[in-house]
Amino acid sequence: IIEAVGIWEDVISAFLYKVLLQNESFNLLDVGAFNGHYSIQVAAAGRKSVAVEAKQKHISMIIKAIQLNHFADRITVLHNAIDKVARKAIGITRDNNRGGTQVRLQNSKHNNSVLTITLNDLLDVSDFNTAVLMIDIEGHESNAFASADKLFDKMYIPIVFMEWAICRLGKNCEIDDLEFIQDFLYQRGYSPHKYIHNRYFLTQSTLLNREEYMEWPYDIYWVHPKAKLRL
Repeated sequence: IIEAVGIWEDVISAFLYKVLLQNESFNLLDVGAFNGHYSIQVAAAGRKSVAVEAKQKHISMIIKAIQLNHFADRITVLHNAIDKVARKAIGITRDNNRGGTQVRLQNSKHNNSVLTITLNDLLDVSDFNTAVLMIDIEGHESNAFASADKLFDKMYIPIVFMEWAICRLGKNCEIDDLEFIQDFLYQRGYSPHKYIHNRYFLTQSTLLNREEYMEWPYDIYWVHPKAKLRL
């Protein structure tokens, strides 16, 4: 992707940058941070980020990027996976997607474990009260939202970026998981949207129909009713 386009997840990156320009108070919760691209992007705009990543190899990449850009005062890095409770797990990366780390409960065959934390735990390490949530944890989103009530009650989260099709296609989660995620966000007034873009950049967005959630696209974002966004 980077070789072809010149930027990681170009449409989402462009949208995030536009959102940051419009809202000086927005910071980032970067859950499933991979190489830290979004955290670095946010830090370059003068904001702060908490980057959560399960794979040690990816953590090393993030720390290297922080050092090269002198962003240690803007990015907090957590070597953890996100779950509904704290426990030991392992991160498994798919061969065809180095950025896609799936979490499995630890068993006796694996020593390379990582401790899981909850989204609520991010309140303890965040020194801001407004943040965009970027969550990309390969179908474990319902487990994450199962322990996110305090986070959403105490922090203003204007936008939630997430992959939808991983669950919709039955990868790592079930229909009940999709419905739980919807209920969690709809009950808090969020509305789901899809991106409409030309080759690289977002041109507009469209509100998604709840009844058609099994047809929603791969990447979606949820908007808080108080958020003011201009495309």
